[in-house]
Amino acid sequence: MAPLLLKAPQEYYGGAVFWSPSKQKALEAERRKAAKQEKAEMLKERRRIRVAAKELRIQQQQKKAAERKEAQITKAAEKQLRQDIQLSKKRSIRSKKVPTPPPDVIEEPEVLDVDVASIVDKVSASSRATRTRKIQLPTRY
Repeated sequence: MAPLLLKAPQEYYGGAVFWSPSKQKALEAERRKAAKQEKAEMLKERRRIRVAAKELRIQQQQKKAAERKEAQITKAAEKQLRQDIQLSKKRSIRSKKVPTPPPDVIEEPEVLDVDVASIVDKVSASSRATRTRKIQLPTRY
């Protein structure tokens, strides 16, 4: 409801002010309609801004992912290049070395005359031991 005008307007020519309830209702309805329309426009604008911000975020994420991928590819290429250089250096060092010729005469192992029984005793004694500690079986075995 509109407030009551207590002061007279500047263009005062002595006329009475009539308050028509139907006109007041129409004005109030028009104000409500304008407020509702303004609110709807604000919501639409806010929604549009939110969608634009989301699209911008997605574009930035895609750009960042592409940059990461490109950096990863560059890093892998540099690593491969370093490995190739090291490998070529190794090969050049190996090729510079003069290979030693294989020995012409193969030496035969020296044959010793040893008692077989003593070797068997040593082998059977060592079979009871592991690498870490000696296993002693009970005497009855």
